[in-house]
Amino acid sequence: MLATSSQNDLLRMIQTIGVPTFAMDVLDDDSLPDGAFRFAGLNGRLEELTGLSISQLCGRSPTEILIPARAALMEHRCRTCVQLRGPLEYEEELELRGIRRWWRVVLAPLFDPTGRIVRLMGTVNDITDQKSAEQELLHTRELYRGVLDEHHDLISRFLPDTTLTYVNAAYARAMGRPAHELIGSRFARWLADLERDRVVALFQEPRSETGPGPGPISFFNENALINKSGELRWIRWHNVALADHGGKIVGYQSVGTDITEQRRAEEGLRTARQSLRETIDSISEGFALYDPDDRLVLYNDNFVTDTPHLADFETPQGLTFEQILRAGVTSRQIVNDGIRSDPERWIAARLRAHRHPPETPVELRLANGRHISVAERRTRDGSIVCIQTDITRLREQEAKIRESERRLKVILDTAADAILTIDGKGLIRDFNKAAERIFGYPAADVIGRSVELLMSKETAAKHQSYIDTHVLTGVNQVIGIGREVRGKRADGSFVDLDLAISEVSGGEVLFTGILRDITDRK
Repeated sequence: MLATSSQNDLLRMIQTIGVPTFAMDVLDDDSLPDGAFRFAGLNGRLEELTGLSISQLCGRSPTEILIPARAALMEHRCRTCVQLRGPLEYEEELELRGIRRWWRVVLAPLFDPTGRIVRLMGTVNDITDQKSAEQELLHTRELYRGVLDEHHDLISRFLPDTTLTYVNAAYARAMGRPAHELIGSRFARWLADLERDRVVALFQEPRSETGPGPGPISFFNENALINKSGELRWIRWHNVALADHGGKIVGYQSVGTDITEQRRAEEGLRTARQSLRETIDSISEGFALYDPDDRLVLYNDNFVTDTPHLADFETPQGLTFEQILRAGVTSRQIVNDGIRSDPERWIAARLRAHRHPPETPVELRLANGRHISVAERRTRDGSIVCIQTDITRLREQEAKIRESERRLKVILDTAADAILTIDGKGLIRDFNKAAERIFGYPAADVIGRSVELLMSKETAAKHQSYIDTHVLTGVNQVIGIGREVRGKRADGSFVDLDLAISEVSGGEVLFTGILRDITDRK
């Protein structure tokens, strides 16, 4: 159970999660309205991302790890998650290892069996590419062991009205009362209120000593007993009817096994599974887990949304990846290039990529116009985690950018004046057709080279200092000031030019120069 496990177990379990993950303990602190927070662990994925190790984080608060402003913001979000008693999702831009990227963090509370929030689990996803890029998300494999401590059997005999006539020492110890105090009393008085009527009715039903088969009547039941200290103990009983010579049932002998720890483990398991389900359902991407036999065993609603051909099946549970894939091809929900011409070849290639996941995600195009990035990862036990990210908006934006670049190139190439763009290092980025005509260089020969190639030695010697001064101080010596210069052609000859320079705002340092041949005017 993630909520109540020891730190070693917690660290082992979160290491199985396929996306960067961390856990924080929620501590009782009377000085804070919603408790204090300490890092409890992180997985290898997050270590790679941040450069921080488990030993650096575990047991320390955000204020001990982060800068004050960032620590205060993280503690505020942790408190908000505790107050909501549900998942909290937020996005922020961070610089990790010298690279600024956008991340989506989902904080989810983990509850103990009493409903108290004892831990927060966070998953971190890189959403830099229009905040929708692929992620490897949450894969978790929870191992639960049924706990059934071996106890001495509880043995009792009682009348059909539940009056005890014999109890052994183990029974007496379990009830916290001496045997003589129990004998002669009805055990029904120590049953939980909700159980009493049901259990009493079991032994008062009309029964004959022999049932439909050979041998005495026997049956099993489970019920809770309340011992002297008020503790509720769950017992599984094997009851055998005792009859007189006439075959009338006059009592029962029961052998009971204490299954309280098993019951608690099952309840904890249900709580942990519910927490896991809520965490997976809170993920904005599609999540699926295929077992070592390649059958779908765990998935969230977003996976169903991103896989419309699942509608062909009554339930996705237990389907193989190949069944799902073939349904998508047959129903023409998947429309990647190559499917129509040779569907079997495309299916075979996709199956290979699924079973031997590549480093880069696979992209699917759906008939409804959506683009889905599929990142897959094989786990140690042979299972496969699948994260599906909708990158439709990203692809639409890329198409718009390509169209914008095409239109800009048309404008530049049809302009009468020479237009070129350089960066902060003086390297040529753009060189239009008019510039080719004036300088005698094809664009391919100058792009990426220093603009000083197009200048006289005297001008070139001063040029980079103008750029450096402007970038460092903001002092403007040439930008926005029209002036006449001499340009150097590919053949070594010079041309008189009218030059106007402007700075491109936003993003990296870029400058645009517009040049007009004024040889005739000279």
